Amino acid sequence: MSGNKRRARRIAKHLIKRKAKRKSIRNKKHELLERIREIRRQHVQYLPLFYMAVTIQIQGAEREAASKAETKPEVKQTKKLTLEERQWIYLYKSWNWGVNEIARKLHRAPSTISREFRRNRYSSPTFSYLNTWSQAACAHEATKRRRSVSRQKMRLKNGEIRRKVEELLTTKDPELGRLSPEMISGRLFLDHGLSISYQAIYDYIYFEGRHLIPYLPRAGKKYRRKGAAKRKRAKRQPASPKTSIDKRPKAVNDRLELWHWEMDTIVSRQSKECLLVIQERVSRFFFVVKLSECSADCAFAAVMKLLKPLHALGLVKSITCDNGPENSCYERITKELSIPIYFCHPYCSSERGGVENRNGRIRGFFPKKTNFSLVSDLQVESAWRKLINRPMKCLGFYTPYEIFYNTHAPLLKAA
Repeated sequence: MSGNKRRARRIAKHLIKRKAKRKSIRNKKHELLERIREIRRQHVQYLPLFYMAVTIQIQGAEREAASKAETKPEVKQTKKLTLEERQWIYLYKSWNWGVNEIARKLHRAPSTISREFRRNRYSSPTFSYLNTWSQAACAHEATKRRRSVSRQKMRLKNGEIRRKVEELLTTKDPELGRLSPEMISGRLFLDHGLSISYQAIYDYIYFEGRHLIPYLPRAGKKYRRKGAAKRKRAKRQPASPKTSIDKRPKAVNDRLELWHWEMDTIVSRQSKECLLVIQERVSRFFFVVKLSECSADCAFAAVMKLLKPLHALGLVKSITCDNGPENSCYERITKELSIPIYFCHPYCSSERGGVENRNGRIRGFFPKKTNFSLVSDLQVESAWRKLINRPMKCLGFYTPYEIFYNTHAPLLKAA
């Protein structure tokens, strides 16, 4: 019984506290409601006074604006004088009106009228013998002519800069190839310390040196991407022994480490021959070689010939390629070079963006539907030399050759 009594006492205390808490909340609620009613009564009491103060303030502002309008004429916001205004200006001037009086009449600033007289009054020897309407017409034409001349500013004012720009744009050096204005801008700064915007070079070509337009990368034509029907392909999963690109280290993905390579092929329906492209991810240095056929054996032989000497120097750490049949020799390459080979996901060419971009540049020399059986090794080597000596924006306008062989001197050239 003693336990039941203690439990009953605890419950009674809890109920008393709960009742007291509810009562205090109810009291606070009544106090807040009473305060809200009081504030509303004060608001209704002072609302007419507030409206009266606002009305007085608005009336004062209107009277002040009216007084200013009476004493000072409204000045037009348009910047340029029209032909009709000039006709009135020269008519009033023939009546010997002053500058301030003309400005008040036309609602213009006095400085606008005086500037008109200073710039256009004596633009012609016979100006003073013309009537007022002819004077206004001559002044208007002189203004338009002066404005058109001011807009035709000269680009590349230095003759030496023009000569260097034209020399780089029209160069026929087989080791350099054709450069874009952006590349020319970067190389002028690196080699000569000349800071010239590539937009200024474009303006110079299109406004003053139109004979240079055929030397632009696209000869001045707009790039229009041809729409192609989306091909339906069967989804193929990579074989289990292959190492997915998801396992490639982050330093390799972010291009923070040298000597990681990407591999791809350029094929043509006109022949069984193809081109094998192997590119280093950071320096963008690459090799391109012609294969007699797009098979795994030919690709393995070419990879061993190109990369085995570099692997002996520690310049090959991994290779990334796609799931094409020519890359089925990956086990033999891994065994020979002892390096990992990563495979991209099916139909994800963006995972090898560097070598895909390089393929596009090579396509500039060997377009689609090119019969590679008619392309000689000498032509392939010539294209390779032009591209490795071509400045790249992602390399700070240095060339892949300079970065790979460490022949660039950034601090010396920038200084």
